[in-house]
Amino acid sequence: MVSIHTIACVIPVFLVSLLYGYSEVFATTTNQSLDLTQDEQRNKDIVLAMIDAFNTRNVTALDDLIAHDITENRPGVGQGIEATKGFLVSLMQAFPDFNTEIEHIIAEGDLVLVFTNTTGTHEGEFIFAPGAPSTGEQVSFRTADLYRIEDGKIAEHWDVIEILDMMAKIGAISFNVP
Repeated sequence: MVSIHTIACVIPVFLVSLLYGYSEVFATTTNQSLDLTQDEQRNKDIVLAMIDAFNTRNVTALDDLIAHDITENRPGVGQGIEATKGFLVSLMQAFPDFNTEIEHIIAEGDLVLVFTNTTGTHEGEFIFAPGAPSTGEQVSFRTADLYRIEDGKIAEHWDVIEILDMMAKIGAISFNVP
């Protein structure tokens, strides 16, 4: 069963990818030389440390990186740092061997934009596919995440997740192909 949230998050990236070609959409930041201010570099470092905490399953490290009252602009995930930690725990349960790699990262002012690719083996229930049994399938999904940094912590987060293929692979959705 596909939730409205899943469709709302996936469709924009999927459509842009179809219209312009995936590599064209996401390759525009490769090899760009950017003059970063000290604050912008610090903001990038905060986001890099948060992704590292995800990859190392260091939930307690998030306390130093994420504002207690973070605003999550992702329906169904909840608000505040405990919701963010809950998402990480859910990801760890669904894909115990997951790894997120950064494809692009850009900072401007108090904002940091990151394009990532997450891979892992589906071993449990995934927050975006409740009720889908584990499949043991190796899957991947890409995201575009925008973070707003305030007072040295991530204060707000938006994302677009490209997970249609992954959802189909774990049996959460199916496509009728003539």
